Amino acid sequence: MVWVASLASEQGEFAKLIEPLWVALNETPDRVAFSDWHHTKTARQMNFQHRSVVGGIFMKLLKERWCH
Repeated sequence: MVWVASLASEQGEFAKLIEPLWVALNETPDRVAFSDWHHTKTARQMNFQHRSVVGGIFMKLLKERWCH
């Protein structure tokens, strides 16, 4: 989702696309950043954490640094 949002040409578009992700991370009952295994009814984190797959969250920063 962050990769796609980073393709937005305006900051407002980026914010609109990234907001659902922010809400999910902000409202999760567990304080485990970017787990990719959640219980579908309780939204509780099940197992995975500290995984390298979260590197995509830095795409916006990389794009801005590379393009300017």
